[in-house]
Amino acid sequence: MKAAILEKYGPADSIEIRDMPTPVPAENELLIKVRASGVSRAHTMMRAGTPYLARFAVGYPRPKRKILGTGFSGIVIEKGKNVTKFEINDEVFGDTALEFSANAEFLTISEDGLVLKKPHNLSHAEASTWGDGALTAYSFLFSVIKLQPKDTILINGASGAIGTCAVQFASAIGAKVTAVCSEKNFKLVKSLGAQQVIDYKSTDITSTDQKFAYIFDTIGNIPFSKAAKILSHQGVYLSPKLSLSLLWHMIKSKIFSGKKALFSATGMKAAAVNRKIMSEMIDMVTKHDIHQVVDSTYNLEDIPKLHKFIEEGHKKGNIALTI
Repeated sequence: MKAAILEKYGPADSIEIRDMPTPVPAENELLIKVRASGVSRAHTMMRAGTPYLARFAVGYPRPKRKILGTGFSGIVIEKGKNVTKFEINDEVFGDTALEFSANAEFLTISEDGLVLKKPHNLSHAEASTWGDGALTAYSFLFSVIKLQPKDTILINGASGAIGTCAVQFASAIGAKVTAVCSEKNFKLVKSLGAQQVIDYKSTDITSTDQKFAYIFDTIGNIPFSKAAKILSHQGVYLSPKLSLSLLWHMIKSKIFSGKKALFSATGMKAAAVNRKIMSEMIDMVTKHDIHQVVDSTYNLEDIPKLHKFIEEGHKKGNIALTI
């Protein structure tokens, strides 16, 4: 099978497309023919080995898993003898988390992993992206915090994979959403439900007179020290990107009352936990007719140039590979 291989951390050109042996499912595993797989900002960071502390989770000094990618959608073509939850020819989707291996023609995953039957109304390309940015957004808004109708929330990076979903989820329950993105993406973000949109290129968002109950910094480029200026007295700052500065503010905010800083690594949660969150998320998606924003679809061979494209900041929503 063909797969995107990373032997060592480095630039996008470090990725090679190679022929690899097709994996064999263990007794409790599914063999899935991958029809689509996602490529995200999180994957470019993993490839580069940043932040450096993350290498202790994904492999030090080299990646533990050579095949890139986590989000997938495909068809079960073989199963281990102990598998009871799925059948041959089931269409499934999910995320392999720290096992990676999704940017390939085939993958194996435990039936108890983050894998669900694919709803018929989702294409493989769209389904392959729900386990990354969307799951992170849903987890932050409804597990890390309990976002409520009429809560005020500022979403930074609103046109990205996490942001486009966060805007839709927050708007769906009636929260008041202020979105931050570039002016060229205003129309998109407003169509997703944002009530107010701010251009980060022309406006210092931390100088506004507005106060927010929550700031969801999906790209981690607003330091908590600045974000705190526009948080309400008991406001909460959320970020999926950990830094030493954020860690320090998290410790301080646990000790002292008032404004809080919170981090969560959704991909590090147990598969059973994320499977429950994913199931709840898909229920919301169906109920509120929420859709993924898929920037474009590409071929497996395009992965190196896609990593460069993402790092240059051109991506809107999600990118899916058709395999």
